[in-house]
Formats: sequence, structure tokens, C-alpha cells
Amino acid sequence: MVVCDVKSGEMSAIVGGLETGVSGFIRALSAYRRSGSVVKPAVYLSALEDPEHYNLATMLEDTPVKMRSTGGKYWEPLNADKEFRGKVPLIEALINSYNVPTVKLGMAVGLDEVAYTINRLGVNKDITQVPALTLGAIDLSVLQVNQMYQTIANNGVFSELHSLTAVTSNENKVFYLRDVESEIRVDESATYLVNYALHEVTLEGTASAVRTAFPNINMAGKTGTTNDYRDSWFAGFDRNLVTSVWMGSDDNSPINLSGASGAMQVFISFQKRQSPKNLSRRFPEGLGIAHFNADTGELSAPGCGDILSVPAILSALPARTKTCNGQSVIKTQPKEKSKTLWEKLFGN
Repeated sequence: MVVCDVKSGEMSAIVGGLETGVSGFIRALSAYRRSGSVVKPAVYLSALEDPEHYNLATMLEDTPVKMRSTGGKYWEPLNADKEFRGKVPLIEALINSYNVPTVKLGMAVGLDEVAYTINRLGVNKDITQVPALTLGAIDLSVLQVNQMYQTIANNGVFSELHSLTAVTSNENKVFYLRDVESEIRVDESATYLVNYALHEVTLEGTASAVRTAFPNINMAGKTGTTNDYRDSWFAGFDRNLVTSVWMGSDDNSPINLSGASGAMQVFISFQKRQSPKNLSRRFPEGLGIAHFNADTGELSAPGCGDILSVPAILSALPARTKTCNGQSVIKTQPKEKSKTLWEKLFGN
């Protein structure tokens, strides 16, 4: 487990194993394990940085897919429930961690872009670009996952994780002072949309137990589970802290825990021992609430049947929208709001 400050990247806790009193191998820093679905936000962020083609309401195909793998074999990814839904909105695919739409989205965006996004989020390593990368076929440490989510939680601003800020003498003579500036790594508006979806994950998705445990606190997060339940992951954050948790066995044997039943329970237990703070996000310029047809993903007028209302980058939306009777009209830009999206949705 690793806990860091959202803004500064300063680490406040590192847990290297169950036997906390034993020195030696620190799994949180040095154990590299298959990461699973905690990597999925990088796929969606890669897409949302291209707002001309993707928004939270964009329809993604959830239909069978077969890809040629190594050795002449084929890879056929499935959703966790083995079901296919035809088409689903992008935000729904992330909220429910659907595998097939994620794979298709990652392939459409480009594996090179997905790998580039993972690097920009703070994972400093060469990444093998195979289709399964979209589902977390990359070995990461808990520290690296924490760095990824620090950048996401900090609106796309990377602050390198660290545990030492200064060294002084007993007379306050400074021998060492950390002086590293933060760096904008990914688009703020696209990151905001991912954060919005990750908050929804804790409301109605794979991490809904977080809202059950904290009905009055808004947090965000993502579960991760690898094949045969060998690795259980959760990465989550409130306003101040980013927490990443991994559970597994050193011999890579199954632990029979999903991200929700294992690592997320550690996160919840940790948060209950402190005072988590409500997420608070500044509404980036150019974003507003847009309305889409929930079946087609097309821009629509509000109140027209089954509507999906989500934040969107307004300048990238089509110039025309449809009225409730199907007529096409020129859309008008909503007036700028004085409150943030979080304030409008949650009254904070």
C-alpha cells in the first residue's frame, strides 16, 4: 500500500507486507505485478484527449472480438460476466469495467497512444504494445500505480512521488532541499472527465461499496482483478490523498479475491481510520453539461426521453443538435456557470 498527497506527491505511508515489523523486501516499491483494470483509465484518458471523436457519451461496441495473438493463436477477450450488450456509452464501460469495449477503444485510439499516456501519467518504463495492454497486461508496482493516480487526481499535473523533502542540522542548516516543479502531463479537461467517471465508479460501479461506507463523502477510484484472482488492486482518492492497494501472494497463487472484495476493503478500512475529505474540482474552462441520446450517443435537447447528461468539452461537440421531435437545430452554448460541476452535482 502507498499513500501520497494529491498535490505534492509527498508519500505519507508505505506498507510493504503483512509483517510490518520485518525489514527486507518492500513489495510496495519493488514487487511488480500484473496490474489488471487499474490501468483502464489510461485507455479512456487517451480517447478523451481527442474530443472531436470521443466524449463520455460516445457509443462503444460491446460485441465479440477475436485477435491474432503470438504463436498463431487467437485472443478473444470477454467481459467479467461473459455477456455482450451490443453498444454502451463510454462512461458506462468505464464505470462497470467492461473489458470488450475497453479493448476496442484502445485499439481504435492506438496502442502507442495508450502506452504514451501510461508513461505521461508517471510510469517510467518501456511498455510492450499488445492488445491485452488495454486490460492491464503490464507489470507495475504499487508505487507506480500510485503515481499514475496522483497525476489523474491532480487534474493532469504530475508531481513525482517522494518521501524526503529536506535535510537540516539541529541548528537548521539546510543540507538538502527538494526543489522539483510539478509538470502538466495530460489535458486538464480530459482528466476532469475521467475523474468524473471514476467518481461514478464509487457510486454505481465496481466500487459502489465506497459510497455505502461513506454516504456523505465523495471519492473516486478503480478496482482491478487479474486472471484466476491472483492480484487484487484498488486505487482511490479523496480531496487530499491518493491511496493504492495491492493484495496477492508472493508465489503468484490465486488468493480468490477480486479488487472489490480484497484491496478495496483495505482502502475503506483505511479511510474509516481518518477523516476523508470531499472531492473538490475546479470546473475547467470550456466544459459544460451536455445532453445525449442514451441509445445513440447523439447530441440531444434535454428532456427528450432517455437522455444521458454528462460533462463535455463544448467546443468539440457537433454544431447541430436534435429536438425531441427529431428536427435538427443549431445548438446554443450554455451560459458559464459560477459553480463547479462538483458543487452543482453534490452541493459542496
